[in-house]
Amino acid sequence: MKNFDQFRALWYEKTRHIKIKKETKDYVFVVVYPDKLEWDFSVEKQTQTTCVQTSGGSTGAGTGHNQILCYQSELYSTLRNCTFTHAMIVSVGMVFDMVIHPTSITSFLEFVKGDYFCKAHIIAHPNKSAFLHHQHIELNLDMWKEYGSINLFKEKWDNYVRSEENFHDDYTPPWIFAPDLPEIKNFSARDRRGKSFSYYRTELQNKNWRVISSGEEDWRDKVDLSDNYFKTLFTRVQEKYYVHNTENIGKLPDNSFDLIVTPTAGYSGEYFANHLDFDGEVVFYDYCKENLEIKKMVVDMNMS
Repeated sequence: MKNFDQFRALWYEKTRHIKIKKETKDYVFVVVYPDKLEWDFSVEKQTQTTCVQTSGGSTGAGTGHNQILCYQSELYSTLRNCTFTHAMIVSVGMVFDMVIHPTSITSFLEFVKGDYFCKAHIIAHPNKSAFLHHQHIELNLDMWKEYGSINLFKEKWDNYVRSEENFHDDYTPPWIFAPDLPEIKNFSARDRRGKSFSYYRTELQNKNWRVISSGEEDWRDKVDLSDNYFKTLFTRVQEKYYVHNTENIGKLPDNSFDLIVTPTAGYSGEYFANHLDFDGEVVFYDYCKENLEIKKMVVDMNMS
């Protein structure tokens, strides 16, 4: 990809036929690209990761969410003109732990069930204006429009009321009341455990993403995990063998096949081989060499 525009066009092209899930049809997941962020290899990977994790399902492994990709300068007008009731807004560079429960997607679905106005990372340094950090904001769009659609993404408040406590340091109150607005909640300690933001650390990001993309056998040992972004990302990249599948199979095609490419997890590959019009070769893949060795033992013992 040469830039965000090209990425966005390709994303929309490949997802336009996906059926939106009934349970989330009124909500939108917005991926925001900072206008001044320079596009490079690591930013492309961060964009891809944020998009995939918000594209569907509570674990970020599915599809079916309403998604909008936009520049930060387009965000206000995008939300002002949309008809959805709630929005989960995340900047490129946000990564979620999709192994813990509840995940950030599940927490957002809890948010929409309550009579809440907004949840965000509140920055309120003593004797300075308060504002909301762009990395992650959850917003009741209907309520936001009722209160005049104030541009929360640029607004700074001098006159506000905040809690005396902080999550950390002296600028992270659990809540604030800004002028003429309902309560804005901060993300809880539980929410914070399930996500990280890259803060666009260019050198580290490029180094680690190139290691991950290298395909070398020991690539996992070479990734620098001193940064919370990659610690969170790697909760999904573990030496863990999944013995069964949780996804629905769906309707199988009637075509003839001579090649099946399938992950090692569970028995979906075996199911396809037995239920499709198939005569040929099965290729198993995994990011973990140990899982391939386990799968080979399973196949050698059980597959006729």
